[in-house]
Amino acid sequence: CGSVLVFVFAQNTWLLLLVLKIIQAPIIVNTAFVCVIGVLSYELGGDVLRAASLSRELATSKSSLLDSEMRFRLVVENAPRAILMLDVSGYIRLANARAGHLFGYPQADLCGLQINTLVPGLIQEAPSTGITPQSAVPDNRVSGAGHRLEARHVSGRIVSVEAAISPLHIASDIFSIVTITDISERQRMEQQISDQRDEIAHLSRISLLGELAGSLAHELNQPLTVILSNAQAAQSFLEHVPPDLDEVDECLDLVVKGSRLANEVILRM
Repeated sequence: CGSVLVFVFAQNTWLLLLVLKIIQAPIIVNTAFVCVIGVLSYELGGDVLRAASLSRELATSKSSLLDSEMRFRLVVENAPRAILMLDVSGYIRLANARAGHLFGYPQADLCGLQINTLVPGLIQEAPSTGITPQSAVPDNRVSGAGHRLEARHVSGRIVSVEAAISPLHIASDIFSIVTITDISERQRMEQQISDQRDEIAHLSRISLLGELAGSLAHELNQPLTVILSNAQAAQSFLEHVPPDLDEVDECLDLVVKGSRLANEVILRM
């Protein structure tokens, strides 16, 4: 555009010098041609400026997109839970570092694995629809959202997890985001709390039993004392010559009364 404008300026200057008869030379500039050149230069110049502006916008947009993608990757990589992205066939396409740590695989090796090999039963086909596993979309038909499942560590160890799945639409493709939480430590703590609760209940029962035994001993002490003292007295009366049977009979009556009283205490307890 600049070169065209310079050419037009030079030709018009040349024409002006000829008209003013400052120089003597043939007139070789066509006015209509100069107008055409001016219009074309305006169009071309506008196109160049618009192209330059668009290029700057694209560069800015690309930079912003890369920045957003970087922030997204940082969020996913530093998430405290395992995050997996699945395709419609249930194969892992993206995994964060936490997922590698949970399953014991290198992070890159997780991509390409079938999710059901890691978390059996996570994805189920919709019944009576004729949908094949290759075309089934993990959505509301999946199990495991908010439920406890068992995941398989690369070493063969079983890990208790909770999994949640949500669909993700990218252009015309459908993916699923799986969030998996390791609850092994939480289950261990829950079991420990349950054991402590059972132990406290056991100690409470033992304490209650001790109190009951103390109360029973206190309640039975009086009738047993009556029984013992009257039985000894009856033995003493029987040793008399001749035996004092009236006193023995009275002592035995008191023994019977003491026994009945002890029986009532036991029944009440």
